[in-house]
Amino acid sequence: MLAPIQIRIIVPNESRLIVGQWVFINFHWGNYHMSKQLLTATWALQLKRLAALFVFGSFLALTACGGGGGGGSSPSTPTTPTTTTYSISGTVSGSVVNGVTLTLSGTSSATTTTDSSGNYSFTGLADGTYTITASSAGNTFTPGSKQVTINGADSNGNNFTATTTSTTHNISGTISGAVTSGVTMTLGGDATATTTTDGSGNYTFSNIPAGNYTVTPASSGYTFSPSSASVSLSSSADSTGNDFTSTANAIPHSISGTVSGDVMAGVTITVTGGGLSSPATATTDSSGNYTVTGLYQGAYTVTPSLSGYTFSPSSSSVSLSSSADSTGNNFTATASTSSTYTISGTVTGPWVGGITMTLGGAGSATAKTAPDGTYSFSGLVAGTYTVTPSLPGYTYSPAAPSISLSANTTQDFTATSAVQSSTISGTLSYAGSKTGGVYVRVYDQNCSGCQPVAATHLPPQGGAFTAIPYEIRGVPAGTYKVKAGFNPMKTGSPNVANPGGAISNVSTIPGTDNPGIDITLTDPSSIPAPTAPTIDSVYPSDQSAILFYTATFDSNGKEIADSYKVDWSADSTFATGVNSKTFTAQGDNDVYVLNGLPNGTLYFRMTAINHATNGTVQESAATVTGPINIAATTGSNTVSGTVSYTGTATGPMIVVVGDSNTGKFYYTTITSPSSPQSYSVSGVPNGSADFLIAIVDNNNNGKIDTGDFANIDSGTPIAVNGNTTGGDITLPGGNSTVYARTDHSFDGTNDSYTIIGGASELVKKPVKLVLFSGPNVAVPYDMEANSRDTRMFLGTTVPAVGDKYKYKVFYSDGTNETMIATVSAVLSTSNMVSGITGYTDGTGGSTPSVPYFSWTAPASPLPSFDYIVSAYGSNASIDWYDSGVASSTPGILYNSDGSANPATLSSGNTIYLQVIARDADGNRATRAISYTVP
Repeated sequence: MLAPIQIRIIVPNESRLIVGQWVFINFHWGNYHMSKQLLTATWALQLKRLAALFVFGSFLALTACGGGGGGGSSPSTPTTPTTTTYSISGTVSGSVVNGVTLTLSGTSSATTTTDSSGNYSFTGLADGTYTITASSAGNTFTPGSKQVTINGADSNGNNFTATTTSTTHNISGTISGAVTSGVTMTLGGDATATTTTDGSGNYTFSNIPAGNYTVTPASSGYTFSPSSASVSLSSSADSTGNDFTSTANAIPHSISGTVSGDVMAGVTITVTGGGLSSPATATTDSSGNYTVTGLYQGAYTVTPSLSGYTFSPSSSSVSLSSSADSTGNNFTATASTSSTYTISGTVTGPWVGGITMTLGGAGSATAKTAPDGTYSFSGLVAGTYTVTPSLPGYTYSPAAPSISLSANTTQDFTATSAVQSSTISGTLSYAGSKTGGVYVRVYDQNCSGCQPVAATHLPPQGGAFTAIPYEIRGVPAGTYKVKAGFNPMKTGSPNVANPGGAISNVSTIPGTDNPGIDITLTDPSSIPAPTAPTIDSVYPSDQSAILFYTATFDSNGKEIADSYKVDWSADSTFATGVNSKTFTAQGDNDVYVLNGLPNGTLYFRMTAINHATNGTVQESAATVTGPINIAATTGSNTVSGTVSYTGTATGPMIVVVGDSNTGKFYYTTITSPSSPQSYSVSGVPNGSADFLIAIVDNNNNGKIDTGDFANIDSGTPIAVNGNTTGGDITLPGGNSTVYARTDHSFDGTNDSYTIIGGASELVKKPVKLVLFSGPNVAVPYDMEANSRDTRMFLGTTVPAVGDKYKYKVFYSDGTNETMIATVSAVLSTSNMVSGITGYTDGTGGSTPSVPYFSWTAPASPLPSFDYIVSAYGSNASIDWYDSGVASSTPGILYNSDGSANPATLSSGNTIYLQVIARDADGNRATRAISYTVP
């Protein structure tokens, strides 16, 4: 069996710091940050490339084991009598087993270290007396040393037991006063803990290491003096006498009553006096009832109010004692005979729906603008009011006008984007007969293979169409190529048969529009015949198999086939008993599930079809894969649990266990699942970082695509050590997710920040994404919605945790919804790597054309993170993007994953290298350097 290696799966899908963007997939054993389109691509890409990566890892291992070469023959020398030698060996167990240093002294001396199982051995020893000593920082060993005598035989079983050593002390004290027992004590600082006081008010935090701490008491209904205590715990003594005194809080009461008469619901009740620092308020319910809580002893005034009504009494005085609530404070409402008026108007500008309109002055209220920008406040009495529109990302004119109201009044507003950008617009025409939704994407003119800078999508068009208008907003300054096209197969994957068209060298200036960018789409003039795909691996199970294959693409990254046929037979020559299934081409999502197979030995082959050429199945090019034994997996370990999901399953469920030790996958298929669905996967070996994935193939088409329930975006980790239960999975619900991730970049001199926005497919396929609100970015912004990132550069402006970005997501089924993404973290410089250095002197790269880049891990490593390494050239077309590099990696060889273009560098090439630390939510800390190849 080939030795397991670190697996990294690389698909262009994330943007680079300075030039353009890339599509990325991050799917490795310990972290799962992917999007669902990637979701469909991730599983396929990751699993199908394991075999190749394993072979590569074994090749490296074999190369490293090669011995030094010998020279020619040497002169004869006298024969020396052979001396018999012996060995001393044993095992270290306990708190540490791997890497323990064993020191040998006595007749001869030597040192060695234990392997991952705690085993060690000294060889080539002569007869004599020896002493063995075990050592490892932070541990003691029993025995401390061991004396061994060798007399004509090996000495085995010289074992040691390790025990962790540490110096800890206690922090203690006493609570006195109104409450003593059961008080919750919280320890914060260099370590955290909680405890409760005993019946005498005593508490102790035990086994606390030296450091700085804060002790805080808490008990409902009580305050403490002091509110907390700072403790500096040395390594030489306990800290005692950290005492507190408790005091009972005053018991709050309430004032309640009812409003009746012409109105009951929605009356504002205001309570003042009684030492309140600000008025306390409540609103009556549909029955006119109200209650104002949290009031202490004192004299209060209770006043009802609602525009258009008077109340009897107009207010009420209440004296609240410390022993009881005050009830029955009632009022009667009478409709006012005075006239009421309306303030209404329209907001115009780049985005007009969902704007918050706030009424102030003689009355208070809020409203939202309708999709056409209109709003209205009615039932207002004469007086002076203000109206203030607000939506993050926009300014309004006038900002907050004062309105003297004595008649119905119209107040309009004009919205302006706070961050200026450009709009590209024009028309689309097509004279062919194909149908499908049309994508229009804006690409950097000088960057091939980059992410779209902006994009939009038009609903499916029926055959030929002429001068259909389109508009793309939020485009930053630059020079672009605008491409239009559609995929009649409705998979969203580029295909050689797709109609398309483009306009180049479209320059934009913020604050200006670019109309007249008219594009004519045409069918391709020639389409290459497809070649058969390669079957990379087949994973069998009971009456089923999962196939991973490599499709064929042209030089522009477009898939050549529009469908594939998979054949299977018990006959390796496929002369008899051939069965087949045909499915639509899926781009990089090259995985297919076959159910209903007969158990036993089968052979497989795949062929390709493109109906736009000759529709011929390329049987002659197919390679046979097999024999494959189709049967239930067997083995000593099972993984079992339940899968829960929202909605109704209309297809089979597949539960997959990925084994990180062997790179193999074990799964089971449940034909008719219902939530929660129990499962059991057998034949799984022990593993320390395995993961669980579940898919409900609602379309029952053998593919992972739109409409399926799946957790590929966030596979559930599980440790397997014997039969394992509790592998419970909850599949994500909802149509899609949106995100606003941050990227903090530092080049050694300057800091800069970026918001990375986008949407990930869950049950529905997003086809259009509009960011219409958010701080410090151009809005509205028409973005690529096909599970790709859009980068919005903030310069030196630092985003804030909690910043909200509002999206309108449009789906392939014609529906849409508004969703909000919140910034979860902004990483600091201490979260970045440092000391990035390129070597070409043999320390890593053997030649200047294949340099080795090393770095120092972050000073403040994130709780869970990995690296992305990317490189691009300033004076050559250099592209390299390696995603999902393990956080323990101290460096990497250029093109170590085989994805770099070109595979080797030339003298004088300048590389901009980025090493990106990425947290579990996809937020980034990027360190960039410039490196010139000698």
